[in-house]
Amino acid sequence: EEKNIMHITDPFFTTKRKRTDSGSGLGLFVSLRIVRDHGGFMRFKSSPGKGTNVFVYLPVKKAKEKPHEIETPGSKRYKDEEVA
Repeated sequence: EEKNIMHITDPFFTTKRKRTDSGSGLGLFVSLRIVRDHGGFMRFKSSPGKGTNVFVYLPVKKAKEKPHEIETPGSKRYKDEEVA
């Protein structure tokens, strides 16, 4: 419903009838904070009786240097790391 979209990221907001149903109403609230902390934003598209789509937009930045790679069998190693 349209009225729910306005509150979808409010803490503890839920459309579930009972609090015993799964979820605490914090998922989208926390997700929005994380996305905003990374310079992004979220958009929502709701279809009555079908559900809501959540679109997450994050900025793309080029890495200044190669990321540290976790060692796995056959992986390449970066920088001057010692091999144990």
